[in-house]
Amino acid sequence: MAAQILPPPLQVVGKVNGKHGFQGSIQVQYLPASNLGQIKKGNYLFVIINGKGVPFLITEISKNKDVLRLQFIDSEEKAKSLLGSEIAIAAVASPGKSSKQTNIQSINNLIGFHVWVPSENFKGEILDIMEYPQGLMMEIKPLTAISNIQDDSKSEEFDSSDIETNTPKKSRTKAPSKKSNSVLIPLVEEWIQGINEKEKSFELSLPEGLLQINL
Repeated sequence: MAAQILPPPLQVVGKVNGKHGFQGSIQVQYLPASNLGQIKKGNYLFVIINGKGVPFLITEISKNKDVLRLQFIDSEEKAKSLLGSEIAIAAVASPGKSSKQTNIQSINNLIGFHVWVPSENFKGEILDIMEYPQGLMMEIKPLTAISNIQDDSKSEEFDSSDIETNTPKKSRTKAPSKKSNSVLIPLVEEWIQGINEKEKSFELSLPEGLLQINL
């Protein structure tokens, strides 16, 4: 593969220390003097799962940033699964060393490739590769039956006066909604087990539980 795809360097800023309500909101505790500028609605927060930083879109946030709603974390059970996990943001890159600016054309050539996750018996097709300050993410259309995608029309009640409404623009495209039945997975070189250029396919080895959390 021509492109070097690396996970973004991360800076741990705190941990998940509780759930809030019954529809997936989480409470977080930040480390002293942490830079929380990136933690806002529309940005990605990385949750450390099995030693890997897994990005989750922040869809709602309280004014003091201690209560968050993350995309795909839509139940009390999913929120509980994150308890005790460290949370992180993308570390500020040195000028001129942003990996997402390198070999972008080669990375975009992966659109249309099929992915296979043997551990989950999951197959999908890459619909898009999206650039965010925190790294590159693949939008993947499942090609195998998925039974646990739920309707996200319900939303937990937040005090509207307690929510940030400023949503930053993304560099290429909007993140997929759950109703599109697509899955968002970070593009991390070490998770790719091999690429078949001829058949336009490759195998992924994902951290345990990542796929279930994103469905």
